[in-house]
Amino acid sequence: MTLTDFTQKLDYEKVLTNPILDTAACFWDDERYEAFKICYKSMRSVDDMVDNLKAKGNKISEADKQQLKTLVCEWLKAIDSWTPRDSVQKQLIETMTKFKIPSWPWQKLSEAMIYDLDNEGFDTFEIFLKYSEGAAVAPGSIFMHLCGVNKDNGDYNQPSFDVKEAAYPLAVFCYLVHIVRDFQKDQNENLNYFASDLLAENNLNESMLKEIAA
Repeated sequence: MTLTDFTQKLDYEKVLTNPILDTAACFWDDERYEAFKICYKSMRSVDDMVDNLKAKGNKISEADKQQLKTLVCEWLKAIDSWTPRDSVQKQLIETMTKFKIPSWPWQKLSEAMIYDLDNEGFDTFEIFLKYSEGAAVAPGSIFMHLCGVNKDNGDYNQPSFDVKEAAYPLAVFCYLVHIVRDFQKDQNENLNYFASDLLAENNLNESMLKEIAA
């Protein structure tokens, strides 16, 4: 795809809501881009389950927490054991096999989702960065993995570099951009990604963020 093709194809209104990595992946060939979409969709599905529950605004009951934790663990177990529970997971595992994608990004994402269920926000920016390893670096690593695989005699080879190390700065930067971009939407859906220590340093609190976003 040329730059002209890309700019003509791009839906500029969706740039305000679409993941940055998805926009970047549009430059790839169809096979590689489809692989990214399949992997990202699987991650988005479990992330949305947690976010949608928190967006209701009520305190999450222990029963709901446990039910969702069980779903997340079962979802991960199916991927780790290569035993798909439905057609979506089957397609995902086929894609992981074809492109030699490891399962650790889904493990990290699951850890982040469990954190989301057990906690309200982040006491420190350091805790936020640890959380970002699942919420941002995991999908970013899949993007970087697909950037690095090469096709040889019809088969894809592993990237020749450390995927997680390469993805980390890109993924965290994109995540911070997303958080700023989606500030109003997230606040209105009871989602806060600003660490308490940073808020305190700037004489802010969560109630003030709500007022700013209103």
